[in-house]
This record gives sequence, structure tokens and C-alpha cells, in this order.
Amino acid sequence: MKKILLLLLIVFMLFGCETQEERIKREKDEKVEEITKELTSKEIPKDVQNWIVSTTLDKVITVFCITTSKKCTEEKNIIEEIKTEYNVNMYYINVDEIPDESKNIYKTTYDIEDYTGYLPYMLVTDSKEVISTHTDMLKKEDFVNYLKELKIISS
Repeated sequence: MKKILLLLLIVFMLFGCETQEERIKREKDEKVEEITKELTSKEIPKDVQNWIVSTTLDKVITVFCITTSKKCTEEKNIIEEIKTEYNVNMYYINVDEIPDESKNIYKTTYDIEDYTGYLPYMLVTDSKEVISTHTDMLKKEDFVNYLKELKIISS
């Protein structure tokens, strides 16, 4: 009996036990690898691949803007503050600076019925599902409250 226990102890020491956190991280890494492999085979640009992987696995805020918009410039500054302060997964995309193939992917990845073309436009996703959209600019306090309501950041 002691030999069996000693053998089991040696096996566990050599191979270790995976904690729940390690298992979750390993499973997430495997999903990322699988999704990335599929996207790479379709020759999707790397920045768009990163966005697709993020929106597939996590809560993500994506804000679409253009460089010539004063509202977009203001919103970008607010986004950077919130992103840093709350460690939120956010993408800020100037649609007038990206290739048409990328635009088409951003436009067709999610079914967004309320998009009218007005910018800034915010898309909030959670594990590949649209949980909210918003058109127009938000002041920092309103933006933070909006993210709290969506349970993206804690109160």
C-alpha cells in the first residue's frame, strides 16, 4: 500500500495537478489557437483576427469612428482613460483608415440592425453575442455608468 501511495505521489510530482485557473487558461489558449488557425487560413488581416478572437471569447467594447470627427477624437481620449483605469478590453477603429476588406469583416461579423452610419458607434459584445449598441458620444461618467449597467466593470 505504501508503495502505491509513494508511486502516486511521484507521478503527481512529476506531472503535477492542473488547477482550475490553469485549466481555464489552457482551454482559452486552445480556443484562441483554433480560432486563429481558422482565420489565418482565410487570410484575414492580423488586427481583425485579434478583434474576432477577443469578441469570441471575452466582453469587448468596439467603437467605430472616423479621423475627421471631433466627437470621435473626444471619444477616443475618453476610451483610453477608461481602458487604462478599468482594464477593459476595448477597440477603437477609425473606419476611414482601414482597408475595405477589413471594413467588410467588421460590418458583417455581427448582425447590427440599428447601425445607421452615424459615428461614433459602439458595439458591446460578450462571447460572440451583441449585448448592447450605442450611437453617439458618451461623456466619461456616462460611459462608465453604461459599462457598469452592462456589468463590464464593477460598481
